[in-house]
Amino acid sequence: MPSVSIPRELTLDSVYHPDTINGRTVVRLGTNLHDLADRIQNGCPASGWEGDPRMTLALYQDPRSGRKQVELWRLEHDGEYRMEARLRPNAAGVLDPSDICWQLVKRDARRGYDIRDAVDRHNAKVRAASRYSSADRMSGAADKLAHALRQDLGIRTHWAAPNRKVGA
Repeated sequence: MPSVSIPRELTLDSVYHPDTINGRTVVRLGTNLHDLADRIQNGCPASGWEGDPRMTLALYQDPRSGRKQVELWRLEHDGEYRMEARLRPNAAGVLDPSDICWQLVKRDARRGYDIRDAVDRHNAKVRAASRYSSADRMSGAADKLAHALRQDLGIRTHWAAPNRKVGA
């Protein structure tokens, strides 16, 4: 009987992340984001997130706005870090750890989330919106062009004809 091996990335209990990832500063203990980083790596029972020690938070200063951004990075099985998400604060301007963990649960491939299907659905919506907006823009241009042609060619329509007396 052949032996079944556990995938390499499931064998790690903890990962030591470097101080910087692609120029972003990794969140460490003692910061205001420590609770969020701890829940992402070790789990959040309230949301059902089991945790992923390969994930870490990193701070990034956006050069355009000058504001700090919080990004979620994951050490993949090939040894490369890849950005999973750019975290945005809620309406109160706070990064809510429970909400972020719930979003992770919702998009967890181990629970059947199909990223390709999600991307295809998103792209279809973008294409449909683009098609409708360009059709709206073109319909306005067509109306203006038709009106200009009628004026240039002197074509009168029923609304532009002078009033005639009935029976005259």
